[in-house]
Amino acid sequence: MKGSMLTLDLESKKSSKIRRSLRKLRLRTPHGNVQLLVGRGSLEQLPNALSSIQFSDIALVADKTVFTVFGDQVTSLLEKAGHPVQVIEISGGEINKNLQSAKNLYSRLVEISARRTTLVVALGGGVITDLVGFVASTYMRGLPLILIPTTLLAQADAAIGGKTGINLLEGKNLVGTFYHPQFAFIDSQFLKTLPAREFRNGFAEIIKMCMLEGEKAFREAFQFSSAKEKEKEEILDSLLLRSISGKLAIVERDPEERGERMLLNLGHTFAHAIETATHYERYTHGEAVAIGLVGACLLSEKVLRLSRKTTRLVEALLVKLGFSVRYEDILPETLLGLMGRDKKRTGSLRFVLLSDLGKAVVKENIPENLVMNVLTELRGEKGK
Repeated sequence: MKGSMLTLDLESKKSSKIRRSLRKLRLRTPHGNVQLLVGRGSLEQLPNALSSIQFSDIALVADKTVFTVFGDQVTSLLEKAGHPVQVIEISGGEINKNLQSAKNLYSRLVEISARRTTLVVALGGGVITDLVGFVASTYMRGLPLILIPTTLLAQADAAIGGKTGINLLEGKNLVGTFYHPQFAFIDSQFLKTLPAREFRNGFAEIIKMCMLEGEKAFREAFQFSSAKEKEKEEILDSLLLRSISGKLAIVERDPEERGERMLLNLGHTFAHAIETATHYERYTHGEAVAIGLVGACLLSEKVLRLSRKTTRLVEALLVKLGFSVRYEDILPETLLGLMGRDKKRTGSLRFVLLSDLGKAVVKENIPENLVMNVLTELRGEKGK
């Protein structure tokens, strides 16, 4: 990607199988480099990574469910560094990404006598990486951090780019920081245990990145939806690497979302309103994003003359992957009102729109009647 400082290296390993699959990505930020190891078996490189970090002890903060499956493996790898490892288990789920959970985690860190040299390791999905990243960035003004994302959503999006955040009743991710880990381990071994709904949850973000990248990437996502089971693993690895690499390149050029990085919010103005309206209980983030991507396409038709054919292709792919592309049991006026809160914060109602696949722009001051028309069209039959 021209103009990016992103570097992509093939990591040298003893096993030829691992050598073919393991990739080392580096994100250069104003505050230092972030190293991401991507591929099956990348977690085995955790002891090597620890040897390059200065720390006194380790706080492993893990999703309770994930820890029952992978806790022993991760703890064993951490203990190879020769420092004490203390485990803090917390609950995942969007409903738990809030101030109370942050407060509880601060208290647990105090209980284990965490200090500025304590290395925090986050093990879990996007809620865990967001919440633990936020706490690590603010506890004692910042603790060293490693992320081990275990869901497709976290691996493709939430753990990439340094955003942390928690939700308020008034809206999603209203409190947060930009804070990068020193390492992130994107190991697809974790994905084998994901329920189908949780897998779809992450795939929505991959589709978003394919829409931003262009027709070739979007075709690859379609290939995944039609592939036989034995072929899907290889295509998924390619899509995941493409999604991560694309996001890293954008983040390097715009680390604090003052311009180009806003494009990564494609579909999210709709999605965040849907999540907030349903109190983060009815729709997963990815399910809301899927609806939001269709909403962005419909609005793009009205504002940028995106072809109806492209909108139908996006809908067809999402439906083929098991997504609903319509919301239910929410009034369009409610969603418009929630979007209005963004307007109060930013000065205008802001959307990421497409003139074609791979051609995205941020548009402001869109007439509310156009947005209302789209929200009405996006409403499912049960909601009418």
